[in-house]
Formats: sequence, C-alpha cells, structure tokens
Amino acid sequence: MTASSTELIEAIRFGHFAEKGHTNRAFGKRIVLEIKKALLAGKIHGGDSFPTVQKLSDELMIPAKSAFQVISILMSEGVLEIQEGVGSVIKGIPPPSPLLRSAFLSDEVEHFAVEARFLGLKEADVIDALRANWM
Repeated sequence: MTASSTELIEAIRFGHFAEKGHTNRAFGKRIVLEIKKALLAGKIHGGDSFPTVQKLSDELMIPAKSAFQVISILMSEGVLEIQEGVGSVIKGIPPPSPLLRSAFLSDEVEHFAVEARFLGLKEADVIDALRANWM
C-alpha cells in the first residue's frame, strides 16, 4: 500500500466510524463520511491513490461488500476516479452539484430534522451542534 493509502486508512480507522449497532449500509456511509472529513482536513489530497476493494476490506476489517459500497458512493459523488494503469485515485472535492445538493437537502436534512425533533432538541441546540461540527 502506498503512503497516501496508509494515511487514508489511518484517517478512517481513527475516525469515529466504528460505532456499535450500525448496519453494513450505515457503516459504509460512515466510512464515506470519514473519507470526506480527511479530504476536507487536508489529510488526503487529489491525486492520492485509493485502496482497492480488497485492501480497504482487509485494512478496515470490513466486508468486501461494504468496501465496494464505499468506493461506489465516492465514485458516484465525483470524489474518486479510475485511472488506467493506476487504479482508483482521489479527484479531490468535486465542484458543487445541484443534483447532489438537492438530494442531500431532501433526504439527509429531513432525516436530521425529524430525529432532532424526536429527541426533543430545540432549534438553537441543533444550530449550535451544527456550528460545532462545521469544518
């Protein structure tokens, strides 16, 4: 594995993705989140190589199906690309996409708002939590 792949695995491994009780699908989404956080924090960069499904699966001790899901999501969102003779490479932070923005706002934010209200959180508490986690 290359140095950049090692740094990527370490960024994910020491993130907060290993919570108990997640389904494989939620687990894959959490890993995607950790990869995006590493990209935003400058721990990984555009042009860095990305592990194969097998390496990602082995290094993180996750099912190959979850590793494949992670790579598929990142490719569909424009974060990864396949380069001939090189393999998967991080493209970087993609430009804003109206389609992705719309999907995020309609799905994730609605889920977040419902869960917050279900837990009895006040709007100010949610905004404070959002600000505390803004990168």
